[in-house]
Amino acid sequence: MSAGRSRYLGLALAVALAGAGCRDRSSRFDPAELSLKLVQPNRSLRLDAGAELTAAGLHLAQVFLISGDRTRVALLPRPARVDLLELPDAGLALVDAAPVPPGPYDQLAFVVDGGYLEVRERGAAASQIHATPNALPPGGVAEQPLELPAREREVALPGRLVLGEHDARALTLYLAVARSFRREPGARWRIDPALEVVQSERGEPRASAAPARLSASSQARLARAPA
Repeated sequence: MSAGRSRYLGLALAVALAGAGCRDRSSRFDPAELSLKLVQPNRSLRLDAGAELTAAGLHLAQVFLISGDRTRVALLPRPARVDLLELPDAGLALVDAAPVPPGPYDQLAFVVDGGYLEVRERGAAASQIHATPNALPPGGVAEQPLELPAREREVALPGRLVLGEHDARALTLYLAVARSFRREPGARWRIDPALEVVQSERGEPRASAAPARLSASSQARLARAPA
């Protein structure tokens, strides 16, 4: 066999083995499932500044589940708009059985890309709508801007959430609406979602072959990791 042909066969074998390693790495686990539910702990519409809340909404670009090594798993199939004053008593199913790679996780990260509130100030005859540029209530017109100090809100999990293959887990989060909108004297209203994980329950997994959706940075980190 010629030297050139030997080198060619060696290169082809190396490429084939590398491809097999990538396939093994991406299919070496069966996903767990994670669901998220939002509940409102009380129905108070009185804000800290003494104003009355008459409407409020939150726009979520994504929710990530984060592991100790900062691997991020996307949970939302699409952006979500949440009417904060219309949360049902039983809670809002924000994420329903999203596929997640098995492993330990420490945090959730809510990526907020907008919001609005309609508020009646103390002593005012009418309410005003405050909104970010991309978020308005149905049929509403923003009369004042709403500030968004931080686009990402991280929420710690109570203890480490360890998911095994085929596990199904449901997390319940309190969303304190009245504490999610704040204003310092003489300043604009701002949105800072007050979220807390209050319950973790096991459930029955559903039959689903959908793969877990890692973020782009986590995919790159996984590709660099040794097999």
